[in-house]
Amino acid sequence: MGQIIIIKDNLKTLKNLNVLFLTLFKKDSQKRNTKQKLIKKTKSFTFIMDKQLDFFNNLEQIQNLEWFGKYGKNFKKVGKWAINWNRQVLQNVGGYYSEEEYKIGLWKELNKNYCSYIPVFEEGEYYDDKKIGKWKYLQKNGNMYYFTGIISGGGYYKDDLKKIGKWIELQEDFWSDAQVTYQGEYNVKGMKIGLWDINYCDKNQQNYQQVGGGSYNQEGQKKIGKWVELWEKFRSDAKVIYHGEYDIKGMKTGMWEIKYYQKNEQQYQQIGGGTYDQEGIKIGKWIELDEGFWGNKQVTYNGEYNIKGMKKGRWDILFEGRLIGGGFYSQQGIKFGRWVELGEGFHIWAQIIYNGEYNTNGMKIGRWAFVFEGKQMQIFFNYWNQFQWWWII
Repeated sequence: MGQIIIIKDNLKTLKNLNVLFLTLFKKDSQKRNTKQKLIKKTKSFTFIMDKQLDFFNNLEQIQNLEWFGKYGKNFKKVGKWAINWNRQVLQNVGGYYSEEEYKIGLWKELNKNYCSYIPVFEEGEYYDDKKIGKWKYLQKNGNMYYFTGIISGGGYYKDDLKKIGKWIELQEDFWSDAQVTYQGEYNVKGMKIGLWDINYCDKNQQNYQQVGGGSYNQEGQKKIGKWVELWEKFRSDAKVIYHGEYDIKGMKTGMWEIKYYQKNEQQYQQIGGGTYDQEGIKIGKWIELDEGFWGNKQVTYNGEYNIKGMKKGRWDILFEGRLIGGGFYSQQGIKFGRWVELGEGFHIWAQIIYNGEYNTNGMKIGRWAFVFEGKQMQIFFNYWNQFQWWWII
């Protein structure tokens, strides 16, 4: 399957994807219709450049995953159920259902993100459809270029489905470029307590190394004291960490530093950060990362927050430390006046820059121009933010 690029971060409808599914499943219309219904249950997606984790995994499972087994009375699953992946049986994967369609006994299941990039299984025991006892992570045998870390993880479930004791967990969006695990302890209430380590295995390596962590209070789930956290889009080409402190209420306080792993220097160096007040609100001067920050898009935003945690005054946009854009915010945190902004796909090989004006309501107005590879295009926005455009030759 070719590369899929979708622009919007939050898709309210998947109607535009019908063409894709027609292509994927044109050989079997019944399968296509069923699987279109399944994918429409997904509400939102998180994108990392042109790699989209949840959506990509769902697509690959929709295309390749087939459960097979028997149905009993009232069309309930009973007995042994197993999996075909890409028309081949996955050995020793699956388990048994009771007559009430409860999972029972030993099961080996696909991790929710399972695909060719994330060949990870979870194995443990069910009792009346509830996980109990020891559960562990397993990875597929064989040579896997995209996935090399050796996973040793898992932990125990109580009878009430709550985790207890020591655990090693995979992060929510674990994949080949973000092999991150969390290691620590749960109390009897199923809440995280004490010290938790964050470990990472670099691409094409096998061993995990600690890159972050911190402590939870004894009541559970509240972070306290000093923490080193990973950026939500941390991966092999965007190793970004946040270093700061939580107060006794579990809120960020004081100075927080943003650090980026410089390959040339072989160490983390500070590239941003700022201050939180006692209510966990950003105040004063900050240097923040672009939401699409990575090796070829080292873009930061430099400006100031007011006491209400809203951007104010002049904010500069920098690329690799060089000023390339910016503009002004009102006291209400709304853009106004002349702005120079980055295009959607801005990076080192596609430095697209927009130049135009916002009105006092934060809407683009008048003539906007952008430059891409030496060519200039102009866009005209009317009062309702509708636009027309043309190239300038």
